[in-house]
Amino acid sequence: MSPVRASSRYRQNAFASRICCGVRQSGSNSFGLPTRMHSPFAREVATLNLVVKADSQGSLEALTDALRKLDQEHEEVRLSFVHRAVGGITESDVNLAAVSNATVIGFNVRPDRNAADVAVRK
Repeated sequence: MSPVRASSRYRQNAFASRICCGVRQSGSNSFGLPTRMHSPFAREVATLNLVVKADSQGSLEALTDALRKLDQEHEEVRLSFVHRAVGGITESDVNLAAVSNATVIGFNVRPDRNAADVAVRK
């Protein structure tokens, strides 16, 4: 497979298979991801904080580049990378996402058991 085709495949699969577990949706003033991004009442540019994990450095770079291009193309939402790393989603990643009000995106990785439990509790 050529690098161009592989990069394109990573970008397509990244959005199809992402895992979002850091968005707080409890409480009356909290918004889920779609509401926060497409709110007609928002006059300011919203910032979406991200914790990005991937299975390899190449996947991480391709995913980050694709997200940065989206960030430049759309003015409604600004992306902020809180943390980017290679490896599975850990409990510390979920805790970091909770503290920074970020969304966890994983590409070809799974959360470990403790991370899944913490994500459900938060």
